[in-house]
Amino acid sequence: MKMILTIPWLVMILFLHACSFSGTNQQTTILVSSASSLQGLLADVEEQFEEKYPDIDVVFNFGSSGSLKQQILYGAPVDVYLSASKDAFVELIREKKMDKEHSTILLRNSLVLVTKDGITIRDTKDLTSSVIERVAIGTPESVPAGKYAKEALTALQLWEDLHPKLVQAKNVRQVLTYVESGDADAGMVYKTDAVSASDIHITTEIPENLHTPILYPVGVTNFGKEKKEAMLLYEFLQSQEIQHSIEKHGFQKVTGGDLP
Repeated sequence: MKMILTIPWLVMILFLHACSFSGTNQQTTILVSSASSLQGLLADVEEQFEEKYPDIDVVFNFGSSGSLKQQILYGAPVDVYLSASKDAFVELIREKKMDKEHSTILLRNSLVLVTKDGITIRDTKDLTSSVIERVAIGTPESVPAGKYAKEALTALQLWEDLHPKLVQAKNVRQVLTYVESGDADAGMVYKTDAVSASDIHITTEIPENLHTPILYPVGVTNFGKEKKEAMLLYEFLQSQEIQHSIEKHGFQKVTGGDLP
C-alpha cells in the first residue's frame, strides 16, 4: 500500500507530482486521507480499484481523523476523505471543504476493551482493580476512538477513577501497540483493529448506548471534486464490489446514511 503519514504539505505535493509521472505510462494520482483504523480495509480496496482502473494511482495519508481534518481545513491537497468522526466530517462540510453532494455515511464500527494475553479481567469495571496499572486510549480531543472511550467511561462513572491510569495515544494503532508491548495492561479500541491484532484478547464489547454511534463518513473534497478519478473512487467505495472486504475486516456497511 502506498501511504504517507502526516507530512508537510510541500513534501506531500512533491510526492504526488512524482507519483503522477513515475513509470512509462502517465497515471493520475489521487490522495486519500483516511482514519488509521481503515488501513486493512483500504489495502484491499486499493488492490481492487487499481486493478479495475490501472491508470489511477491511489495514495493514502493515514492519521487520526482530527489531525486529517486540520490538514484539509488548512488547504492540504486531499481528494477524498474517510473519517472515523462524523463531527469532524460535518465541520468540513460547514467550512465548505467537502462536496456535500458527494458525501455519505459509509461504515459502522464498535468499541471493545482489550487486554494482552495473560491478563484476565471480566469487564470495564475491573479496570479499577490493582491488577490494571495502565489503560491506553486515544487522545479524546483528536482521536475519535478516544472520544468514544471517554464517553463510555464517563457513562459508567469510571472516568475520574481511571484518569490517573490513562495512557493517551495519537491513534488506535498506537493504543494496540501499547497493549501488545505491555506498556499498557488494557486498552479501548475499535473491534475491527482488535480482531486483526496479535497477542490481544477482546474482553468485552462496549454497549453502543454508552457512546456516540461509531460512523465513518466518506466524501470528495472541494479540492478533488473536479477530478473524475476521485468520483470513481467515491462510487467504488459504495459498490457491492468491496462488500466482501468490508465484512472480512469486521465493518458493517451503512446504506443511505445522511449528513447535515
